[in-house]
Amino acid sequence: MAAPDDPARDELVEYARRATRERLGSALERKASDAFCVAVISESQVSGGGGASTGGFGAFRLSYRLEELAKGHVPSARGAIGTVGAVVEFSTPREEELAERIRERVERTSEEQGVTESLTPAVRQAGIEAAREQFYQSIGTIRDHIERSTTALAPRGEATGVTTGPVQACWLNHTVRADSDATVLADIASDSAVQRIDVPRQLQAETVTHNVILDAVASVRAAQSLTGAGVTVGVIDSEVADGHPALKDRVIHRRNYTREPFNVPDSHGTAVAGFVGANSDAFTGVAPDVTIYNYKVLATVSGLNSDDFGGTLAIQHALEDGIRVINCSWRAGPNGDGTSREARACDTAWRLGLTIVKSAGNEGPAAATLTTPADAEGVIAVGATDQAGAVIADYSSRGPTTDGRHRPHLVAPGGTLAQGLIGLTVGGGVGDVGAGTSYAAPHVTGLLALLLQRHPTLTPDQQRQKLLAACSPLAGAVVDEQGQGLIDPASLLS
Repeated sequence: MAAPDDPARDELVEYARRATRERLGSALERKASDAFCVAVISESQVSGGGGASTGGFGAFRLSYRLEELAKGHVPSARGAIGTVGAVVEFSTPREEELAERIRERVERTSEEQGVTESLTPAVRQAGIEAAREQFYQSIGTIRDHIERSTTALAPRGEATGVTTGPVQACWLNHTVRADSDATVLADIASDSAVQRIDVPRQLQAETVTHNVILDAVASVRAAQSLTGAGVTVGVIDSEVADGHPALKDRVIHRRNYTREPFNVPDSHGTAVAGFVGANSDAFTGVAPDVTIYNYKVLATVSGLNSDDFGGTLAIQHALEDGIRVINCSWRAGPNGDGTSREARACDTAWRLGLTIVKSAGNEGPAAATLTTPADAEGVIAVGATDQAGAVIADYSSRGPTTDGRHRPHLVAPGGTLAQGLIGLTVGGGVGDVGAGTSYAAPHVTGLLALLLQRHPTLTPDQQRQKLLAACSPLAGAVVDEQGQGLIDPASLLS
């Protein structure tokens, strides 16, 4: 694939935009991302479709280069001429308008239920319903048009039961995903409610004896009688080995968003779940009695991974399931300003009571290397140290965000490339699972499970404040490498 500053890439993108405008209209081209134009034109070229002049490109070379440039987006369900897997982004309501709608519903529910706590299930559900209804009311006509026009296409993920129809909607970030004929998207592009038309981005995992957090939390659990019992944690990741002896009877495979069926456990999700809540003589995680809901967004073969839309649907599902804290050790794209689709979804879920722990990324040691949605406001972004919690790992992504905000929020052990962490292996044992901020994040997720066992009414903001107050800065590291520093379990849970 051509580098971002490659003149040949710019020329190809300009060709794709021009061809999109000529074939599908200026309204669609204006609102389409570069990636969408490249994807829809590359599929047409490969399928033999005609259209705009190829200029100086030979037909075969053009098709090849466009295919290369389109890598990373998720293709349409059948790859038919003119169809593309697309994400339609709708305008969101003014913040104060949605906040007022949620407030009115919450106040009414609180009065009816006679409750005062801000995060009781009834009050939280009222907020969810208000936000969800606002979305469906605002985009109903356009969504119906897309659905009517795509009913001839096979539902995406039909073999795995991922969806029940050709169109999926995510109210968290006001988006719709469809394997749609490009002409249908051209029809809706002129509607003022449609802000942008893009293609999904495939998710990727962020994948490194002694472990300073596990050592410290063991004594805290014994002294405080905290194990995470009664708390349910969401692991949005690859498939957790639910039959592992250290996890048995505490893992529920909740929903699959990949193109790989369940019953294909993976090392990444199993290791992540183990750091959160393993419980055995051979290896004990941070919160050994938690229940784990597993939402599968990563597959054993990366080409079958879900996309950013599936990732946000998994977050939405966890929110609707009543989960209090989720772990997201995956990336949807590079560092941004916190306005990406997945970042907006995190912000909404956070406001509605879901605490999201996100790995900072493994793109260090350069600055501004975070992976989205670690740049969202509604997350706790976790960087990585070595096993001993002494130094920041070279690979750990650094801040700031592109709009200048400091990240990560804090750090936890992720291991080093020379010496990975010891954790659960997919075959049922314990061993070196590698290194990464993927494995730093679940240490924090497990600590939040213990915190919520003790203080079940804490809001996400309050949880983050307590975490950051319990950190100690590492010598020689700046704020955009470590945030507030290494988390101290004793200080958090005292």
